[in-house]
Amino acid sequence: EAEAERKRQEEAEAERKRQEEEAEAERKKQEEEAEAERKKQEEEAETEKKRQEEEAEAERKRQEEEERQRHLAVLALKHAQDEAERKKHEEEEEEKRNHLAALALKHAHDEAERKRQEEAEAEAERKRQEEAEAERKRQEEEAEVERKRQEEEAEAERKRQEERKRQEEEAEAERKKQEEE
Repeated sequence: EAEAERKRQEEAEAERKRQEEEAEAERKKQEEEAEAERKKQEEEAETEKKRQEEEAEAERKRQEEEERQRHLAVLALKHAQDEAERKKHEEEEEEKRNHLAALALKHAHDEAERKRQEEAEAEAERKRQEEAEAERKRQEEEAEVERKRQEEEAEAERKRQEERKRQEEEAEAERKKQEEE
């Protein structure tokens, strides 16, 4: 009976160690998965940030080019007006001058409408970027919450393992005490 009891205790001890090793392996696996997920989300966030920066740079250049074109258009308009003024007293140029003035008015109207549309598009783009930034922050916050949750679960599992180990050690001590008695 003593030999059977000794073998049973050895088997129990081996089983306890096996469970501890499985728990440790599971904890490490969860930590590695959490770290991999965190890195992936950080990379995605960085990629999104770079994309938005590139879009913003492209938009800035586009607006600069449009501003240059507007400036050229203003200069052209001014030149046309000066030319019409110079020919004000030339009767044979009266019809041509009136025609240029009409074209200039139409150009100014078209330019104002184009500017209004551009401003509306720029505002829409700004809102889209703000929404994208808010979405990125929301994803980062969700990732942080998930990481903390996994860390808390891992800590709780470690404490459970420690408590079980302590109880087993107490049981082992009690068994030895009973054997000695």
